[in-house]
Amino acid sequence: FTIDLLRARCRGDMRTAVLLMGQRLDAYPRSLTAKRQYSAVLLHANHPRAAQKVLSRLDPELDPLGGYTREDVRGAYWWLMAASHHMLGDYLAELAITDRWRDSTSWAWRMIRCRALGALGQEREVLALLQTMATSSIDSVAEPSLTMATELEVHGHHATAMAVAESILVRLELGHIADSGRAMGIAWATRLL
Repeated sequence: FTIDLLRARCRGDMRTAVLLMGQRLDAYPRSLTAKRQYSAVLLHANHPRAAQKVLSRLDPELDPLGGYTREDVRGAYWWLMAASHHMLGDYLAELAITDRWRDSTSWAWRMIRCRALGALGQEREVLALLQTMATSSIDSVAEPSLTMATELEVHGHHATAMAVAESILVRLELGHIADSGRAMGIAWATRLL
């Protein structure tokens, strides 16, 4: 299924991608990896309710790790579940995930919390959470911060989005632009402004 799945995704044929991952899950119904991957492809294909149904059969606290750490399993599970709530516009449920899975050291946790707070219009809380990343290197915070600026813009919080993008742009421009990641970050921030 792997080559066909990659081909389908590269072509934007999400219907085929969902079908192939569903066949994989049917072939390996007890496989946690198949369940996780199927839920992820369902989200990418804009089927958040179906993804939630698959995810509801998983338990990030009890499922076998399969070579991953418990933190990785939790992070992947809660990221997917939060994304499904966000796609459905259930931002309070998305925020509740960060109350249940409290790991402020995790970038995924911070992103989920910021995304939900931004959608709920709690701009001050978003800025406070982004401020906790201010001492980290710009290379590690540019993408999450610009993702949040984009989320704020999408949810109608233009002034806050611009403030975040501008602060990241200033920090990116202070460094060496030879790095392609920095160049992409500068282009992204500039587009937001």
